[in-house]
Amino acid sequence: MNFKMTDNAILQPTRRSFLALSAGASVAALLGHNDARAQELLLRVMGSDTDEVDIAWYKQANADFEADHPDTRVLYDYVNSASSFQKITTLLAANDVPDAFGGQGIAAVSAFWNAGVLEPLNDVVDELGKDDFFPSTLDLYTVDGNVIGVPVERTSFVLWYRKDLAERENVKPPVTWEDYLAYAKATTRDGMYGVAIPCGMNPASGLRLFEFFRQNNGNVVDEDLVPAIDTQANREALEFIKELYQYSPPGSPSYGYGEMLSAYVTGAVASSIYSGRMLQRASSRNPEIAPFIGAIGLPYKTAPFGFADVRGAFVFAGARNKDAAKDWILKYRAGGKRHIDWLLTAPGNNLPVRRSAAADPAFADFPMIKEHPDIFTTLNEAADVGGNLYKESRNHKPNPKAGALSEGPVLATMLQRFLVNGEAAGDVLAWGQRQVTDIMADI
Repeated sequence: MNFKMTDNAILQPTRRSFLALSAGASVAALLGHNDARAQELLLRVMGSDTDEVDIAWYKQANADFEADHPDTRVLYDYVNSASSFQKITTLLAANDVPDAFGGQGIAAVSAFWNAGVLEPLNDVVDELGKDDFFPSTLDLYTVDGNVIGVPVERTSFVLWYRKDLAERENVKPPVTWEDYLAYAKATTRDGMYGVAIPCGMNPASGLRLFEFFRQNNGNVVDEDLVPAIDTQANREALEFIKELYQYSPPGSPSYGYGEMLSAYVTGAVASSIYSGRMLQRASSRNPEIAPFIGAIGLPYKTAPFGFADVRGAFVFAGARNKDAAKDWILKYRAGGKRHIDWLLTAPGNNLPVRRSAAADPAFADFPMIKEHPDIFTTLNEAADVGGNLYKESRNHKPNPKAGALSEGPVLATMLQRFLVNGEAAGDVLAWGQRQVTDIMADI
């Protein structure tokens, strides 16, 4: 295995490591197939969407696919998004990739493309209709004329707050950092905390730090992809997070996405940063707070910014059944009735990437969407002004190391060292600068 490691053991897959072969068991042996089914075409589908409703959608879509393709059996596997990048890397090294994969954002997809292990999907996009895609979504997935994955949905992160608590404490919905701090302080009482700041060793924590940097016009890398961690703007961001963190629950050092979601849903915190899935989850699991759920673009100091991504489906160059995988993406994952059903598994979390899907009455007239037009407007606006580590701003060059930065431990480690271990901001920023410099060294 040829993996580049930094002094903090940051996994950086290279083309050679992705293409390495191992003498592992055959797929049939690995999955325990018997001879009676040996003649069937096996389509292996993997996803990083793990909510119960997500899994139910995959099961139904795959059952429909099997009904339409009697000689094909679909094997579905799913892996938590926090570990999916590592899982795929391992499968690639073992020459044991699934045929189709869904749920990954552009950072991971671009990393796989740059490693040379993805199949171009221009033909699938052409059949769906290039002009039907919102330009910003398809542009992200187009590299040197090749479509590296099919955009399926876009997602954005906003601040979920409580309208009733803001009114009770006579504080306004937080637009600026100053507002945010005032809201957090005012709502931290009677066993409730004002905010949920994740500090676990996971992508959720790292991406929150990235958001704070960008909200003060800071960067991880600059527009020309030069490491830019150790700056005054990022120092100010760290110091603000430290002020905010005193109003976060004691369990925050281990928080990730799940805790950020559940803390707000259960009423343990008065605000939390999350994607549109929060509306559905909070409404269904805590009806008492449903009338008071509010969403606003993430508070900022210098410029509005929140993490936003376009997630897609892609096919590996080493897939055994590329045609079947493309057909599955075309007719189920990214197109057709099943695609609308997918968007509605998490309204607001799965925002449309195509005009026809956004205008489809089955989507546009869905009750939750019609009942909360202000929240859906906020989510769509956040998607428009947001960014990610593939392109930190519209002026940034695409970053071929976005996967290592987004999925790797550098940013999360910085946040934990600063907030949990109490290290000085200057030391943390200098350490982060060295790590990012190592990651970006061979582009």
